[in-house]
Amino acid sequence: MNHVTSLFFLFLFLLFGMKAGNIHESRRYWIPVFFAGFFFGFAFLTRPLTALAFLLSGAFWIGFGKGINHQKLVAFVFLFLLGTLPFAVFYLVYNAETTGAPFLTGYVHYFGGNPLGFGHRPWGRSLWARKSRMKFIIHHCVVLRIRSAI
Repeated sequence: MNHVTSLFFLFLFLLFGMKAGNIHESRRYWIPVFFAGFFFGFAFLTRPLTALAFLLSGAFWIGFGKGINHQKLVAFVFLFLLGTLPFAVFYLVYNAETTGAPFLTGYVHYFGGNPLGFGHRPWGRSLWARKSRMKFIIHHCVVLRIRSAI
């Protein structure tokens, strides 16, 4: 979890987010929104909790601070998620391959860390760490289908 890399991608996310927030009537408003999502995906892969904190503040600024109408806000959210989608899929598939569950990170699985990444686990054993039918379903239905598609 490199701080410099994370800050670089968070800077680009905020830069494109601010540019998207300042564009109101342009036909090319989708470009900065898409790239804001793209760089958010990179930042999330580097430091997930830091990226989520920046996302909340950026969403508040773009959504409520600039007074964008609801139709354009829905388009912004869709384009942002479209830019983030490849990174989310990579994150879930990588976790499923390395730990056996898509929402279980390597830190939690191999080192017994807190699901949030800080100190000891305050909530006990993780639900995803247990053998379950859900792990079987996710592995055989999602991961194997992605492998066969590739």
